[in-house]
Amino acid sequence: MKKLYDCNSEMHCIYDNDGQAIYGIASGLTIQWLTNLPDSLQPHYHIDIQAAINQQTFSFNQFTFVTHRAHTFHAYKLSLCNLTPLEEVGIKNLYKLSALLKGKPGAYYLILSDSEDSSHALGLNITIEMQYYLLDPDSGLFLMNYEEFDEYLTTNFEIHEPSVFIKVA
Repeated sequence: MKKLYDCNSEMHCIYDNDGQAIYGIASGLTIQWLTNLPDSLQPHYHIDIQAAINQQTFSFNQFTFVTHRAHTFHAYKLSLCNLTPLEEVGIKNLYKLSALLKGKPGAYYLILSDSEDSSHALGLNITIEMQYYLLDPDSGLFLMNYEEFDEYLTTNFEIHEPSVFIKVA
């Protein structure tokens, strides 16, 4: 596994009037990364933080009647950002998530939810050469093979279930 560049979503969190963090910056950073593929795979790529914050605030518009981890809300949010959802799959086990993505080239928006009703977004781009580019907004962009991807998910996100992936174009 090779780290291509750093990313730290906590540095860019915004807060409401009561000092509570507004969730969604990981989603905003991930959407920005997916929107700018393939340029965003390069080490010199700079994520537009203001655009990511704008994505973050989508969670607080008139569509909040749908929970933040519902498939339809995420697909709608992606379509607002000019990403076309091609396939959506909900999974209750990270091992199954990893297995379903094995050998399937494409760009993916991953939502990992935990039992505390919070979630984390990751971006994944699988090339036809079976190289896995994983953006974790809390850590950075990594280039890895399938086995390293599987290990990263199950080691770093073992409490985050159920999960959803959405393939985008």
